[in-house]
Amino acid sequence: MGIEQFESEKTVCWTILVSNEAKLLPEYLKRLLAQDYEKNLIYLYILMNNNPEETNKIIEDFILAFGSAYSGFTICKEPDDAMDPSEADSGAPSTSSNRVAKRIQASVDFAKESDFDYYLVSDVNNLLTSKVLTELIKLDLPVVAPLLTTGADDLSAYTNFHEKNSSSGELLSSARHSSIVSRELTGVIQVDLVKGTYLVKNEVLRFIDYCFSDANDYYQNFALSLFQKTPTTRHFLDARKYWGALIVNDSLEGGRELMSKLEGEVISFSKSESEKEALIAQNAYFKKMVVSSSSFVERHLRFRSDNLHIDFEFIFDHGHEVAHTRNNYVSLRESTSELKAGSIDRALAHIRLLEEAIEKNETVLILEDDVKLHKDFDRILAGLLTRQSEFDTLLLGFNWDSMIFVREHEGSAGIVKQSCNQRGLLESWDEIERSIFSPVTKRLLIGWGLCATLTTPQGAERVLHHLRNFQPEFFDFESSPVKFEFKSFDSIMNAVYKDLRSFVVTPPIAWVQNDRASSTIWNS
Repeated sequence: MGIEQFESEKTVCWTILVSNEAKLLPEYLKRLLAQDYEKNLIYLYILMNNNPEETNKIIEDFILAFGSAYSGFTICKEPDDAMDPSEADSGAPSTSSNRVAKRIQASVDFAKESDFDYYLVSDVNNLLTSKVLTELIKLDLPVVAPLLTTGADDLSAYTNFHEKNSSSGELLSSARHSSIVSRELTGVIQVDLVKGTYLVKNEVLRFIDYCFSDANDYYQNFALSLFQKTPTTRHFLDARKYWGALIVNDSLEGGRELMSKLEGEVISFSKSESEKEALIAQNAYFKKMVVSSSSFVERHLRFRSDNLHIDFEFIFDHGHEVAHTRNNYVSLRESTSELKAGSIDRALAHIRLLEEAIEKNETVLILEDDVKLHKDFDRILAGLLTRQSEFDTLLLGFNWDSMIFVREHEGSAGIVKQSCNQRGLLESWDEIERSIFSPVTKRLLIGWGLCATLTTPQGAERVLHHLRNFQPEFFDFESSPVKFEFKSFDSIMNAVYKDLRSFVVTPPIAWVQNDRASSTIWNS
């Protein structure tokens, strides 16, 4: 396969924290100019402390020579009376972290009000390789930082991340932290805190408040404000390679040598193109469509951060986008008058994807926006399909602890009730993903939840045929004493599973994040 060209029109507010570092500043600016991202998409927001004239002159000369190449710039100087003279002589960036925090917060507010797609903040002692911005934007994560190195072999050396934080934002030692520093653990890794240089998506900016607490460090405020205001927003570290150098103790010459080496370092991908090609050859690589609402920003961020290992595309259930589909399913809408507007739009978004599967003659994998997929999802699914190649629908996950009805084997008379303790699965997440995981498929009769459903073109035709002629208000399941009312698309699908070649994977390879199984089950 050829190398995919990356083109982006995403705008970035690049904030530079400039302290009294006249020696490092020219090298930092040189690395900024070398970025391979389009300069006309970058706005420079330069935070100056009460710097000496030498530092000011370097910035002014840079802007005079190269400022017009960027989309714009702001130079924000600290007022002369903001710092005690003794602090200016000491070279300290500010009298307290609170003053620095307020000025960084002003740059965040500017980026938010100006509606930039991304906000990047960077210390001058962080020298960055030329592809760092492009590669971070490709990841499309809420908060992500490039892994930087001092070049030292000492595992206790300063790092630009905390793998584990205390409740007050302090670094806690952990074996995983050491594994990242030693490069035993690579990839895109979730951590408690990133600092120094990091990229933030626009949607997250409204949750950031560097000034909201009395933490000793403004980076702690950054982490704590996100954790307390939106626990679903995670920090990520791009540890696929070293993306730059942390210059400590003015070791500029060593830093230049290190940067020359890092520019040539190859990115380590978690999934090779050969693996992807192998899945395609097995007809086991599917386009993954995520049904959601455009207003569910936090759920979108959580989905992205939980499912880095898959390719997917969001489809939003806007009413105008499903209008043509809505008109074809009048009987469905009338028979499910109890459905809330959001539920019917969600149902119609599913239906629209099934229509596209028929039109394109492609199997489609439809995901809900609150699902988390097993880290080896593609590989496990490929293995399942070698054993279960004939099906209409294949349910890959189901609702929290809800009962499902299955037949152990196709053609068997016995009906088996099964449940899955998904809360227990999520609490043991790391252990489960390290273990040998061997799910099987069983004939599905009743199953709650459509968090992850694989449907063939033939299956889509059969499903839509049933839905176009949908009539009943209630249904009983054989000897089950429970009546299920059609108040969700899950229950609608349960009316047709028995007439399809429908199967379910147990244990599931997709886990539902919310805890509302009862929301789709109604007792008579």
